[in-house]
Amino acid sequence: MSFRQDKSALCRWKQKNKNNRRYAHFDEKINLSKAWDYIKNPVKIAQHSFYPFIHYIIRQKKYGIKNGSDVKKKEQDEKKRYIYYSAHLDRYIFSYCGHLLNQHYNRRLKSDGIDNVAIAYRDNKVNMSNIQYARKAYDYIKELGDCFVLIGDFKSFFDELDHSYLKERLLDWLGTKRLEDDYFAVFKNITRFSYWQLESILKLNEIKVSMKNPESVKMAYDVLNKCDRVFSAVDFRKYRHDKIAGIKNVTRNNKFYGIPQGSAISGVLSNIYMLEFDKMVNEFVKEVGGLYMRYSDDFIVVLPKQDEDILELQYRKILDIKDSVERLTLEPKKTQIFICCERKIERRCPINISHVIKENSRIDYLGFSFDGHKITIRGKTISKYYYRMNRKLKTILDSNGKTHKGNRISAKVLYAKYTFKGSRSRKGRDEKRKPKGNFISYVNRARYEFGPDEDIDIATKNHMLKIKRKLKLSKAKDSK
Repeated sequence: MSFRQDKSALCRWKQKNKNNRRYAHFDEKINLSKAWDYIKNPVKIAQHSFYPFIHYIIRQKKYGIKNGSDVKKKEQDEKKRYIYYSAHLDRYIFSYCGHLLNQHYNRRLKSDGIDNVAIAYRDNKVNMSNIQYARKAYDYIKELGDCFVLIGDFKSFFDELDHSYLKERLLDWLGTKRLEDDYFAVFKNITRFSYWQLESILKLNEIKVSMKNPESVKMAYDVLNKCDRVFSAVDFRKYRHDKIAGIKNVTRNNKFYGIPQGSAISGVLSNIYMLEFDKMVNEFVKEVGGLYMRYSDDFIVVLPKQDEDILELQYRKILDIKDSVERLTLEPKKTQIFICCERKIERRCPINISHVIKENSRIDYLGFSFDGHKITIRGKTISKYYYRMNRKLKTILDSNGKTHKGNRISAKVLYAKYTFKGSRSRKGRDEKRKPKGNFISYVNRARYEFGPDEDIDIATKNHMLKIKRKLKLSKAKDSK
């Protein structure tokens, strides 16, 4: 893998990846010091036999919001997250290759003048987060005053990446007509990847699980990860061609599109895939004095307000650029157009810009919401926080604060995960101050970044009061 190395970036990568991962897979757990000589050898990578990914689906129930914080009882659509994770040595190979590609990608963006356009999966943006990028977008909207805002989301982004187009972009980007053998081995095994369903692995290990229940999956997964590896080498060869419930254990992606989201190299490959799109959209947007940023499959375009017929032409131009990229489709439900005028935000129909869908709308981007006056954390994010907090609280209350053995359940976990107590820093005798970190920590960082004039923490200010009220109410009922 012949790339010019950035020594400081390599040191950061080594530090980040020095320890082995704790999950069980088809191979044994290994740390970087043992894997290093192997993964930096192009001949070994070209000849390497990659294991199947382990695959499962996390099903998350979506909930509406009430009064900006509390969760409604009524469940809405179910959200599915498709999880693929690689064997330990394979992960190091994907990660190291992704690191090398990222260094070249970072240099390319700087030379093209679009270093601040693609903002996800960038190892030279380690000090930046969605908070800073959201503030940049909203500051720009406020600065323009009257403007046109397009929020876009690409449908099934990683699942739809076209292999031929991706390879074409890679070759063009690398300035070569043929991938080197080691790069080709990695490319082949991330596009024509194989995977093994977690459910069948659990069954073969006689671990009971209900895959539709997230809690059941987590418990079964924790049990499996206590093993050194999910199967012995003998059992792996024995089971790989078997079927569980009529389904082959190992399935290969025989489609000409799709890469596994979450692999250590998928992020940078998706950025390379979008390189021409990013360049063309950014060039067009800058010409008219606007802003364009993309975070993985989410992007925002901010343009100075024009006559509505001009705005429609600008929107059509962006659609034309999108159509020039293979298998790139906008998610209709998540693609939104807004007209900001005199601190009012109107949502417009993406098909016909002159049609108003809803007045006094809010612009949601990267977890934050703007109503034309104030910026807050997005309502759905707050709902998820309160839902999880209330679920943990309910577990304690339903059991009267005691385990099935009669031991007292400590509320420390509740406070650590969901209150300001867990957001504080702690200092050991021989260690530096290290933040514990929870959602309230995130809220505090956002409040500091956006400043006191925004309503960042308005929905979480009374989180301790809500907990105390429920605990007090429960004690009152018990005393009757």
